[in-house]
Amino acid sequence: MKKYLILLILFVIIFSGCGNEQIENNDSNKENKVDKEEVKNKKIEDNKVSNLENNKKIEMNDNFYENNEYGFSIDFPENWEIKNGDGDVVQEASFENNEINISVDQFNLIEKAVGFSSVKDIMTLEEFVDTIVSGIKEGGFSDVKVMNKSEIKIDGQLAYKLEIFAVLQFLDEKIEMNMLYFISYKENAIYSIECSSDSDDYSKIKPFFLKSIESFKFED
Repeated sequence: MKKYLILLILFVIIFSGCGNEQIENNDSNKENKVDKEEVKNKKIEDNKVSNLENNKKIEMNDNFYENNEYGFSIDFPENWEIKNGDGDVVQEASFENNEINISVDQFNLIEKAVGFSSVKDIMTLEEFVDTIVSGIKEGGFSDVKVMNKSEIKIDGQLAYKLEIFAVLQFLDEKIEMNMLYFISYKENAIYSIECSSDSDDYSKIKPFFLKSIESFKFED
């Protein structure tokens, strides 16, 4: 009898404890619910502010893209999909297996004192070529060939142009690619544009790449 009484007391204690814990949990859940609502509302307001700020910095009109934060504009090929990039890639446009990526690398305040005036102050054309070729090989490409390299002007600014052919072996599939690289410099920022296409489509797509590059403008 004593044994059953002890078990009964333990049961009551445990049950009471669970009941109190349930009440506390309910209160805690209510508080958490309120907190979550507050966080949710704050995120909505923050997103509204962020969207307003972004609208001031970026203008999209069909294939025209302007970025006031990084100071440039470009006409992407018509009917291409335009979307935000990742990492240093600010914006990209794509159509099937063809892509245009624009990257911007801004110097910090200490580096501004160096006083660069053009891309030549950062690297030579040969150094640019070596950097790109090494990066392509590290990315798993083989048979990398430099088809063309030259100094050009993009909106009046000195720029380097590099045309590459490379092969990527993926399992049993052999992928041949053509790539166009451009790099320029203005007001403490390096602007890089990468265009890529399957070799089979490159002759048809290249004019679209070059037309977009011709439209590139540095904004004051």
